[in-house]
Amino acid sequence: MTTAQSHPDSVVDRLYKDFQATIEQINVSEVSLRTSVEDVFQKSLAVAIGSYFERRITGVVLEFVEKSSGNNVLVSEFVRNKAMYRQYHTYFQWDRANANKFFSLFGKDFSDHMTEYIRNNPEYGGFMRSFMQIGDLRNKVAHDYEYVTINQTTQELYDLYLNASKFVEELPLRFEEFERSRMPEQV
Repeated sequence: MTTAQSHPDSVVDRLYKDFQATIEQINVSEVSLRTSVEDVFQKSLAVAIGSYFERRITGVVLEFVEKSSGNNVLVSEFVRNKAMYRQYHTYFQWDRANANKFFSLFGKDFSDHMTEYIRNNPEYGGFMRSFMQIGDLRNKVAHDYEYVTINQTTQELYDLYLNASKFVEELPLRFEEFERSRMPEQV
């Protein structure tokens, strides 16, 4: 399995670095200010991570559709405009620890392929669970900002992002692997 790296210049990475710099400037004796900054930052980070992953996943799916359709402009534009525009939130059941709903959007064979792959690659299953956890957290923050308490530290949230990134980064490889497995044997 490849080990994907986060994009060190992504909005998430920049936001995290900015927070680290800000928190260093707050005097340790200013506990309530530090707590308030951390709370606001964690919520902002959760939303930023969710938005970043939305762009990445929709980009991966669109790239897969374009390759699969032989770069057919009509197919890719139809998918972009009708199947993808403002639909990302429907691809997943965020309160679940798996991406089965997303995998099933590509058919039973792909869903079965991914179930088998995750069974044989538990580390990737962990990446998927991190992705689902951050997506669920993003939705809670976006829809109930005032009342959501994030139980992870900022470092734990960032680590969750790094783990979840590996799920997203490897997704194109999973599509390609599936496509290759379906090609007729060359004699």
